[in-house]
Amino acid sequence: MFTIRGPGADDVAAKLCPVDVERLPEGEIRRTRVAQVAAALWRSGEGEISLVAFRSVAGYVERLLEVAAEGPRL
Repeated sequence: MFTIRGPGADDVAAKLCPVDVERLPEGEIRRTRVAQVAAALWRSGEGEISLVAFRSVAGYVERLLEVAAEGPRL
């Protein structure tokens, strides 16, 4: 499980997932993909998104999140 926090949390998730993150209400879970792997995400608090993926791809997802967070904001 990963938690994306801060003012750019929506931007990071939007770069990787084909979900309208800005319209995602708090507590509603969405099945989706992160790049090419299965995942689920939900708004777990103000400025916070939680994301789960299979353990076998955790390193890949972690690196994707790092790269998305380093890049320019949308």
